[in-house]
Amino acid sequence: MANRRPMNAAQRRYDAWRAALLGEETQEEMFFRRVAYERARTRALGAKWARGDDVDAANEDARRSVAMDVERLPNEDPVRASQMCVTALKRILLTHACGSGGKRGYRQGMHEVASMVLETRASAAEYSKAATGTVRWDRRDDEEKYDDGDGLFATTSYDEREIASAGSRDYRFVEHDAHALFEAFMGDARSERDDERLALGTYYEDATTPTSPICAAFRRIENALRSLDENLAKKLVKMEVEPQLYLLRWLRLGFGREFHRRDVLTLWDAIFESLSATIGENGETMSSRDFYEGIAVSVLMTMRNDILSLDDFGAVMSRLQNVPPGIQMQHMVARAKAMAVTGLLKYDETDGMKIFTSRKPPHRSSPNRLVVPHIRGKAPPSVQTIARWDSDASVDGSIDSLSTHHPRDRRATQSSAWNR
Repeated sequence: MANRRPMNAAQRRYDAWRAALLGEETQEEMFFRRVAYERARTRALGAKWARGDDVDAANEDARRSVAMDVERLPNEDPVRASQMCVTALKRILLTHACGSGGKRGYRQGMHEVASMVLETRASAAEYSKAATGTVRWDRRDDEEKYDDGDGLFATTSYDEREIASAGSRDYRFVEHDAHALFEAFMGDARSERDDERLALGTYYEDATTPTSPICAAFRRIENALRSLDENLAKKLVKMEVEPQLYLLRWLRLGFGREFHRRDVLTLWDAIFESLSATIGENGETMSSRDFYEGIAVSVLMTMRNDILSLDDFGAVMSRLQNVPPGIQMQHMVARAKAMAVTGLLKYDETDGMKIFTSRKPPHRSSPNRLVVPHIRGKAPPSVQTIARWDSDASVDGSIDSLSTHHPRDRRATQSSAWNR
C-alpha cells in the first residue's frame, strides 16, 4: 500500500477551517453539498438577463457589481494571478447573491473575504487524480481558456458520479468548497440565528439603522474600550471620530486590509478556532462574536499612544486606516480571548448603565491556552489587567506571527459606500 503524502501547511489550514465552519462532514454530506452548489450556480448563471423583469434586473445589477469589484482586487492579491481563480470568485459571489442562501445579496467588500477563502482552498488542492496537462489553481493559466467575456462566467459542471468519488481536497471542487466556507463564514448557511456565534454577514447590514447588528457591534466595542481605556475612548469622541468610519471596514473585511496577508491568515485561524473553542474545566463555550469584536478593541489599544498624541481629525483617521507594522499577533489574539472570556463585550445598551457579566476562568493553565486571571465581582478588567494577559499569553505555534510587513492596499474608503 502506498504511503500517504504528508499534509502541507496550506492543507492543514484548510482542514481546520473546514472543520470549524462546516463541521465533520461525512462523504455523503459533502456529496449533497457539492451537488447543491452545482444546481444553485446553474440557476444563478442561467438567468435571462434580457427579460427585463425585476428579478433579472436585480441579478444583472449583482453580476455587474461582482465583476467590477473583483477586477478591482489589489494587484498583490494572489487570486489575481490566475484567471481561473478570478472567474471562480465571480461565480461564487454571484451564486451567493442570486442562487443560494445569500439573504442580503452581494455587498461591497464581500469579494475580498471570498478571495481569501478561495485562495486558502485552492492552495490546499490535491491533484492525485488529475490528468496530464491539467491546469493548476496555483499557477498562471491560459487567459483565453477561462475568458468570461460573455458576462455569464462560463463554467464546467461535473456529473454526480464524479462528485461522489472525489475527496475533500480534490482540485476539481475548489470552487464548490470555497463557496461553502464563504456561506458558512457569512452565517447564511445556518437556519437558526445564534447571537453568540460570529456571522460575518450581519456586519453587512444597514449601518444607518441604530437597531441593526452592526450598530450594536459599534456600541459593544465602544463600551468595552471605555471600560478598558477611558482616556482613549474620550479622545476618539473629542476628535469626532465616529466608529463607523473605521469599524465598518475592519469588521466587514475580517481585518483583511489592516495587516499583511500572511498575518491575516494567522488571525483568521484564531477566529475560526473560536467558533468551537471551549474555556475552563466545564467546557464553557467562548462567544466567537465577542472574540471577533475583541480584536477591534485590541487593535485600537495597540495604537493608543499614537492616537493620544494626535490633535487633528485627518491624522487620527490616517492612523486608524493604517495599522502600524510590528504588532505581535499572539498578543492581539490573547487580548481578544480575554475580553470574550470575561464577557466584556456583552453590553450594547445606550442608556449609560453598564452591565458586566464575568465568566468563570480556568483554575489552572494548560499548554497553548491563554491564562486568564480570576476577576471578582462585576468590575471590568483594567488596562493593567489586559497588560498582564499579554504577558501571560502562551506562545502557540499557530499564533506566532509577527507583522513585519506593511499592510496591503490601504486605500481610503468613503464611509458612504460602506454604509450601503
